Amino acid sequence: MTSRLMAALAFLLVLATAAAAQTRSYPVQTVKAAFLYRFVDYAEWPVGRSPDRALTIAVLGDGGVAEALERSVQARKSPERAITVLSIEQLDQARDAEILFISREAARQLRDAPDSFARRPTLVVTEEEEGLTAGAVINFLVVEGRVRFEVSLPAAEARGLKLSSRLLSVALRVEKSGAQLEVPGGPARALLSSL
Repeated sequence: MTSRLMAALAFLLVLATAAAAQTRSYPVQTVKAAFLYRFVDYAEWPVGRSPDRALTIAVLGDGGVAEALERSVQARKSPERAITVLSIEQLDQARDAEILFISREAARQLRDAPDSFARRPTLVVTEEEEGLTAGAVINFLVVEGRVRFEVSLPAAEARGLKLSSRLLSVALRVEKSGAQLEVPGGPARALLSSL
């Protein structure tokens, strides 16, 4: 129970830090990069990924997010988990990435991706209004000047990914079996109990 409490407190601290970062007017790209970095701790990939291999976060079409993410990785190097950041121009360059961020400008590549891409165990994150419909697992939205995100559980399941209930509890919306559930501001106890 103590480890759960500590994990919950750590996640709340991350969210508070992200919220504070937004109130201090950090660039949106920096906040998105911070979220991408933290998503690593709240997603579980299928068995078969070598624990010795560096986890790869690919950024498609947004050099600013890639640079901010690289700074985050360099500032927080962990001996337990190596993270590699790739700035890419084509979707097929993300073949081995565990997390893939697709900018609004490059979103068409996701919509045009072959069906085989939809089954890869990649946490796909977008930043467009219909990102979840296009196949993303997580989609960033800017609401009242703050970076928020919505989640598609069907997309995560199709890719063999498991997302932490802590991550879901802070999402703006969680899509479950095609239905969107609104999650107002705070923890979503009703939502989490139904999962």
